[in-house]
Amino acid sequence: MLTKMEAKGHVRHRNLGRVLVYRSALREETVSKSMVADLADRLFRGDLTQMVSHLLDGCEVDSQELARLRALIQEKEREVRNAK
Repeated sequence: MLTKMEAKGHVRHRNLGRVLVYRSALREETVSKSMVADLADRLFRGDLTQMVSHLLDGCEVDSQELARLRALIQEKEREVRNAK
């Protein structure tokens, strides 16, 4: 399994005597984005609104978190507008 992952560039290894020591070749952010995208596709058929709604319903959210979420949405709206 690790050999396959190494061939795909997911992990790297080094020799430590007769032992192979593996470590991730990917940044945590890259892995997180990939896992979240996969989760959205598998559980919510890519419907981000449904996924966010599910998260908001399933967690306690305070006003500070809501303000941060609003700011993130506004930032994404600006990015989308500027990309056009």
